[in-house]
Amino acid sequence: MKGIAEGARVRAIGAGTADSIGCIVALSKSGIRKPKDLEGRSVGTPPPGSAFTLQLPTVLQAAGVDPARVKVVIMDIVLKSSALVAGKVDAITCAFTSEPPAFRSQGLEIVVFDYRDFMDIMGTGIIASQSLIQQQPELIRKFLRATYRGARDFSRDQASVAPIMVRYHPEGDAGTYAGGAVASLSLWASPVAKRAGFGWMDEVKMRNTVEQATRDFKLTRRIEAAEFYTNEFVPVPAIKP
Repeated sequence: MKGIAEGARVRAIGAGTADSIGCIVALSKSGIRKPKDLEGRSVGTPPPGSAFTLQLPTVLQAAGVDPARVKVVIMDIVLKSSALVAGKVDAITCAFTSEPPAFRSQGLEIVVFDYRDFMDIMGTGIIASQSLIQQQPELIRKFLRATYRGARDFSRDQASVAPIMVRYHPEGDAGTYAGGAVASLSLWASPVAKRAGFGWMDEVKMRNTVEQATRDFKLTRRIEAAEFYTNEFVPVPAIKP
């Protein structure tokens, strides 16, 4: 949306994850039990430009937390997890499909506050250039059909994910991959996907996403939701969980 507002000729052609994958994580031993406990504490988060960082004030306010009373510590994304474990920060922002499963696989007890509990926006999507949309619409339809068949198979058999991930990315561990698969299931097999099929972008949620992005990125040109996305290429018949 930021790119479109600045002149990029692209458009969302299919939904990915149905909600924000952002979260705030703290170690249980920190004593943080509810969002309000973040007041007077520090939260490590990626440099400005990161969606998790940009959305943090909105999430805190919606959770009843005074953002002015939370110390935001900007740090490199690769340092956040180790900084939390070392006690250099009290909490971090991250994706609930990755860091929390990794912490749990290491035996750490954590507390997680999901962004999606405090904001109703789209998580991720598939984007195409306007030129590809105009020149090769059937290619897009075939690509989305294959992609969402994969999403359907995943939603029906999460246990198969970990061995595949270990095969192609052996630097990770099976426990983390399995935890990430379980955590991400609701993002793919969402109520919208169950009703209208994988890829369908809900109008209300897309309008909310535009509103959120307009505030977070301080967009100088307001864009309409229809300018940003289309459901024209979502598979018919629908591919559902």
